[in-house]
Amino acid sequence: MKFIYCIILICSLTSVAADSRLHFNHMGDIVKPDFEHIRLGLEDSKKGKDESALKRFKAAARYGNYYAITLISVNYINQKDFVNALAWLKLIDLSRSEQKDLISDTMNLLAKKLSPQQSANANQIHQELVATYGHEAALAYRESWKNRLQFTGSKIRGRVPDNLTIVLEADGSIDRTASISVTGHEIKAQLDQFVYEYSFDIPLGQVILEPVEMLDQP
Repeated sequence: MKFIYCIILICSLTSVAADSRLHFNHMGDIVKPDFEHIRLGLEDSKKGKDESALKRFKAAARYGNYYAITLISVNYINQKDFVNALAWLKLIDLSRSEQKDLISDTMNLLAKKLSPQQSANANQIHQELVATYGHEAALAYRESWKNRLQFTGSKIRGRVPDNLTIVLEADGSIDRTASISVTGHEIKAQLDQFVYEYSFDIPLGQVILEPVEMLDQP
């Protein structure tokens, strides 16, 4: 028997409408849209809303989020759809993943379950997924997200005014009477890091490994 583990996030993130506008946590850090999609997807999953959860995880995967891709693969494994499960895992660059050994072992187990035709189908699906979820596509999508943002009523989207200062309440919403502030320079630095130095880090929370499915070795 081989356990497949799902990374579960326990994060104290503010509930926001993912992708719609910029939001912050109580420390003045940007709430990243992929994190928010994962949070909402995990909530849906707990309620048994698997279709909605999968949609959320795929939205997070558009940004290049490997944990979202893993959750998508786990979803397909639970459906016994090993072709799609393997196709999605193939999107992960193992050299960039903290879970590379676990993911590699899972991919090998999945590959052993597939016939030659199913393996060819998985490769074909993977190539199709690359166009939307691959590294270059994810970078372009993050850039697009940044360029959709609008600040202080400006008609120039994606541009953060140098003199911008945002004051936050403890829950991350904007309030000029609160004491936590984020400057335009800090916002630009955070946005550029998210877009061009993308990595999956866990803000204000914990990570646990929870077994969600087993694969029998042949």
